[in-house]
Formats: sequence, C-alpha cells, structure tokens
Amino acid sequence: MVAHTTVLTLDEVAALTGRSPNTLRAYITSRISARRRLVPPGAFRAPGARRWVWDRETVEAWLRSGESLPQPGRPKKTKGAGTAAPRKRGGLGA
Repeated sequence: MVAHTTVLTLDEVAALTGRSPNTLRAYITSRISARRRLVPPGAFRAPGARRWVWDRETVEAWLRSGESLPQPGRPKKTKGAGTAAPRKRGGLGA
C-alpha cells in the first residue's frame, strides 16, 4: 500500500508564510545559505515537473517550531557622521 502525502503548492506556502511566490522561488534557487533558511524545508519537484511543492506536514511542523520567516524587509540604515574621509574638490591637476 502506498502512503499518500498532501502537498502544498508554491502559492499555498506563500500564503502561509506571508511571502510572495516570487520571493520564495528566488530563495529556493539561491546559492546563499542564509536565504535558503528562510524557506520551509523539503521543497521538491517531482521528476519531470516544473512546479515546486512541499509536504504539508513538514511545512506545518516548521511553522510550529518557530524557525519560520522573519519579518519582511531590510534592516534600516541609520544616518550618522560617516567614517569616510572627505573628498577633495577640484578638477584634474588641481
């Protein structure tokens, strides 16, 4: 007897995590490990298929574990005095 698992599509995982499908797709295919950690584990493609899918139980366990996605957006840069030396003004040969 074959066990049937329920899979979630990219759009369904995006809705659960609050990220856009394009963002998740970019994170899945990224070679940067920090980005890959922002996606639920277990994303796969069936042989010959083009769509990314996840096992529902794996995604739900990941969300319950607290390892889910951080808040979207980049950290804000603070304005400060700056550490770069001032540039010289003037043209060539000045």
